[in-house]
Amino acid sequence: EELIGPRAVMICPSLPNPAPRHAEPLLRVLDSGQTSIFNAMELPVTAVPVPFLTTSRDSSCAGLPLGVQVVASRG
Repeated sequence: EELIGPRAVMICPSLPNPAPRHAEPLLRVLDSGQTSIFNAMELPVTAVPVPFLTTSRDSSCAGLPLGVQVVASRG
């Protein structure tokens, strides 16, 4: 809470990768680390969809939806 202050928000990715394509595994063991840390800290968080990833270092990810989390301090 000291890091973001009483009125600030922090924006970070919901998952470390873009959404999986069809026929790819949906559950990846380490993907929950991006969200569970804020649950353990009991901070309010909401997920916001970002329509599509238009550019990427990996061209196979272009056009896939991406999500971000908005994290706030308690109170």
